[in-house]
Amino acid sequence: MNIGYVLQGYPVKSQTWIPLEVEEFKKRGYNISIIDIEKPLNKKTIKNCDFLLCHFSYQGYYARRWGIPFGVISHAYDIWRDNGKILKTVAQSKNCKFVGCITQYHKKKYIEWGINNNKLYMTPVCCDTDFFHKKKDKLGNKIIAGGRYKEKKGLEYAAKGFDDIYIYGKGREMEKLKQINPNISLLGWISKEEYRNLMDDSWLYVSPNIRARDGDMDGQPTTIKEAMLMELQVLTTNIAGNREYQNVYFSTVDDISKGFDGEVFNTIPKRRNTKGREFVLKHFSPKVCIDQYLYAIESII
Repeated sequence: MNIGYVLQGYPVKSQTWIPLEVEEFKKRGYNISIIDIEKPLNKKTIKNCDFLLCHFSYQGYYARRWGIPFGVISHAYDIWRDNGKILKTVAQSKNCKFVGCITQYHKKKYIEWGINNNKLYMTPVCCDTDFFHKKKDKLGNKIIAGGRYKEKKGLEYAAKGFDDIYIYGKGREMEKLKQINPNISLLGWISKEEYRNLMDDSWLYVSPNIRARDGDMDGQPTTIKEAMLMELQVLTTNIAGNREYQNVYFSTVDDISKGFDGEVFNTIPKRRNTKGREFVLKHFSPKVCIDQYLYAIESII
């Protein structure tokens, strides 16, 4: 089978799961074509595809015009800000064969928005279960947070709460976090290897996710999965699909911003989160996730 990945920019550093999916499909003998809508489109490449996968709803606007069966898997900003209007329009297209739900929370929202339940399939997002593993026997002492500087990440709550926190990531406004707390360590954008080493020296990952003023929120941050793979404890909020994570600690951003005085923080044991790693390996390896993608594709072709 020839599968086309309809993307906007490839590779994108923050979209870590897509190269993993592509690699897993190729391991199984599928031919994968990257169809980057930011570049001139090759009609021959598109026509040679048996099925198209779109990881964002607005890419479905392109796919529905090409007359090839496709599925659309949405995550975050492309659906929350408009309450699924684009996704619903795309889902009603004749050649849209399935709408992927990365969490049960997403599925519930899609049903609320009027998307045909018969088109909904579970399609969780994978993470690099081979790369992220501890090298050191013991947990480190660092508390970390990070990501792109977006309101929905809630990084200011982590900065406010913990004087000694290490925050990685990119964005022109990251320095604003220093204005909140001059004692924090800003690391900038770090490589994958540097990221793993940072987590190997840490014991707690703080992810104070919120719903932004424009309605955007994280669907289910992959960084939390990566932290659990590194056996870190995780302190987060139950926003969107986060609530389906197991072996993490849920709190409010106000409590997180209290840092060492936080009520939930003081219940977190400083020990290796081995159950968290087991949970991620069971549910979010590339193999497990692509099995579910193929179930969706093969159910409708």
